Amino acid sequence: MKIITKLLLIAICLQTANNCKQSDNSNEELLTLLLTAQVAQNCSTPEYKGENIPLKFTPYTSRINQYVGSLGYLSNFEFGRRIELDMKESLPVQYTIRFYSANSPCDVPQDYSNFLNSFNLFSPRINKKTVYATPLSGNLMALASSYGSSNTIPTDITLSIESSSVCKNPTTADATLKTLLFDY
Repeated sequence: MKIITKLLLIAICLQTANNCKQSDNSNEELLTLLLTAQVAQNCSTPEYKGENIPLKFTPYTSRINQYVGSLGYLSNFEFGRRIELDMKESLPVQYTIRFYSANSPCDVPQDYSNFLNSFNLFSPRINKKTVYATPLSGNLMALASSYGSSNTIPTDITLSIESSSVCKNPTTADATLKTLLFDY
């Protein structure tokens, strides 16, 4: 059964890659590969919960360069929680994570590079750890990927989600923002 599933997945990937039109500065090939894998697995994007979650990176090609990426789902993510990427041997400057609003584990934007609700804030690096915080809350997609081209798939990167939020009672904005006048 596993062999049939793998063959089906490879066939779908090849067919999708043949029908895909590549555009500049997009992660379409990564998204095609990840989305095809989700469809083959009944749309089950891995859900990130807890600590020391090993990330499984998938290689993809954009133009002529090869990159690696890993897609995961955060369910009911609370504002103020920090997320850490911990690396044993890999260099933290080579990898980043971005967050996107999502309705379900199957909700994958077709082009992450043009998606307006992507955030990556507050990312100090301490030794081999990079700490991230995002202003988004609720259901999110998290895309961990390499900054530059990479021929090796890292196996030493883990993700940890802080168990309690930074703010005990986060303030929710309830007023209308006024436009500021700028006098040049």
